[in-house]
Amino acid sequence: MQIQLEIILTADGSQTIRDNTLDTTYHSTNGAVTESMHVFVEAGLKHVIAKGVSKIRILEMGFGTGLNAFLSYLETRNSLLEVEYFGIEANPLPHSIVDELVYSKFLDVGPEDKIFRKMHIASSWTEKHFTFEILHGNIEDLELPMGNVLIFYDAFGPADQSEMWNLDILGKIVRSMAPGGVLVTYCAQGQFKRNLKKLGCVVESLPGPPGKREMIRATL
Repeated sequence: MQIQLEIILTADGSQTIRDNTLDTTYHSTNGAVTESMHVFVEAGLKHVIAKGVSKIRILEMGFGTGLNAFLSYLETRNSLLEVEYFGIEANPLPHSIVDELVYSKFLDVGPEDKIFRKMHIASSWTEKHFTFEILHGNIEDLELPMGNVLIFYDAFGPADQSEMWNLDILGKIVRSMAPGGVLVTYCAQGQFKRNLKKLGCVVESLPGPPGKREMIRATL
């Protein structure tokens, strides 16, 4: 019997998870940490921080491994920025899988491993500058926090879960954004761009991470 979820190494030496049922991975096999840093930290978080904000509310569609949240914590831990982070996840990872993820070791931030573990164990908490809450359930049934300054759109791709990329769900996400809010995603699908524009966003096509020609950044 094939294992449904298994941890594999990606090209940069960091881990991702393969879902054999969907025949897809949680992060790029061309480099999990490289992709997350490129799309969500560099093009998203740092882009917003550069605007001079003192407080940022982040909503992540597809919490998954927690890598994007963990990198956001690490990026802001020595700043004066106040961060509120909300993650949406319908299918939390089993603890047996989480226990084998060693992003802290790969990033050489061993003492912060307790924060990564806490993201998977506790549904809400505050640690110094960082307030975290995980929203378990299908997005159609959830009441989203409003006034989100930054959206990490990191659901499985349109070919794997097309319903996560349709106009209705995207509309719910965009309506939760603050004026001037930013959405970043690894996806560069033409229909997704058109949907974002239909919802009033200004869409940029940016160079993608290794293995992808483009990514999207949209501003409301």
